[in-house]
Formats: sequence, C-alpha cells, structure tokens
Amino acid sequence: MPTLDPNALAEISDEAGAAPEDVRPGVQPVDYDMIRDYVIKAGELPEESARPFARWLNETWFDFSEEPGQTNGDIINGALAYWRGQ
Repeated sequence: MPTLDPNALAEISDEAGAAPEDVRPGVQPVDYDMIRDYVIKAGELPEESARPFARWLNETWFDFSEEPGQTNGDIINGALAYWRGQ
C-alpha cells in the first residue's frame, strides 16, 4: 500500500483546471487508507477519530484542493484545522 507523501502535489478537480485525471508531474492521488494511516502516524488523531476523518476527507478532498500548487500536506493540515473547528 502506498504511503501518503505530504510534499507531493495534491490532486485537484477538473473544475479547478486539472485534466479529468490529474496527471501533472509530482501529483499523488490519495485514498481513505492513506489519509487514515498518515494522520495516525503523524500523531494528529487517534485511530478512533482518524477513521471518520479519513472517510470524510476522502469524500470532500476536492473541496480543499483548489490551487495547483497545494501539496497533500496542505490539504491534510487545512482539513484537520476545519475538523477541529480552528
């Protein structure tokens, strides 16, 4: 299973200017497992909270990724701040 690279470019939606499948060099698409594992290993959330967070972020990823220069880490950090009400 691939590991989420926080420094990789985040996948953006075609509405934000990407191709239907974002094939820009350096882009790493992420999934539920990658998000969950990353936030647990990074100590951001315990497993009990990481599972619903990962499910939610996997479904709403493109709500957070609107700029072509954003990284996966940018998306995760922004989503965690939103999740925590910050």
